[in-house]
Amino acid sequence: MLIMLTVSALIGGIAAVFLNGIWGTIVGLGVFVAWFQFNRYHSTTGLFKANLNSYFMFRRSGHSVDQALLSMVEARYRFSEDRRRHVTERVAHIVAERMDEEETVVAAVETVFLYERGILPNPLNDKYRNQIRPLYRSMRNDQA
Repeated sequence: MLIMLTVSALIGGIAAVFLNGIWGTIVGLGVFVAWFQFNRYHSTTGLFKANLNSYFMFRRSGHSVDQALLSMVEARYRFSEDRRRHVTERVAHIVAERMDEEETVVAAVETVFLYERGILPNPLNDKYRNQIRPLYRSMRNDQA
């Protein structure tokens, strides 16, 4: 974050010299916001992909959907028993709902993400599930 601010300020300062004052500030802020959004998007999809890779690794090794999801959580939180227990309870609840495989996996990956980000689940907000679904489908097709 500090690097992003520094680079943005530098770009804004250089732009201020060439664009007369306020426009340099606007350019610097624009660079900061764009860079911040880019990094936030990629850190989010990176977490989704890491959990999906773990899930598919367990599926390839012969685990059922339920076992693979619980193993994904255990692998993610192998050094934190409290976190592992907390997220395992949430994922076990999702598994118990008996949705189809895609919906179960997407909901479980979203649950891990929301837990790590400290965001409360909101059934009206499908933003994260809509990002996870295409990743799941792509990775599932790569497994076939």
